[in-house]
Amino acid sequence: MFKKIKLAGFTLIELIIVVTIIGILAVVSIPIYVKSRERVIDQEAQAILRLIAMAERNYNLATGIYYVPAGTEYNLDTINGLLATDLVASPNWNLSIEQSGSNYTAKMNRGGVYPRTWSIDNTDVFNATCDNCP
Repeated sequence: MFKKIKLAGFTLIELIIVVTIIGILAVVSIPIYVKSRERVIDQEAQAILRLIAMAERNYNLATGIYYVPAGTEYNLDTINGLLATDLVASPNWNLSIEQSGSNYTAKMNRGGVYPRTWSIDNTDVFNATCDNCP
């Protein structure tokens, strides 16, 4: 007589459960991803600042003064040439080197959602300090 046709597919309840589980996983994993990304960006700033501090130390040993770019000299090519570094412009940070007397301070500034300022100076060339860090 009549054949029963069984339709293959998912019920509405099954789909709602799957979407709910995916939502819970997203809520848990996105903050972890954001924190780890920020940690990597901070480590990038620390590494660049340590490189600049070591280059400044070598420049000071060779010339007796610290290099601080002035006016139009402030670009990565000049810094790389005089400090014998190989810095590459970072899309995450703005680099500045300031002079205070016979000392210098190298700073990496970052705006956006999580603004931060990392700095290092000639008094402690191994430890960069952070302002506005959580």
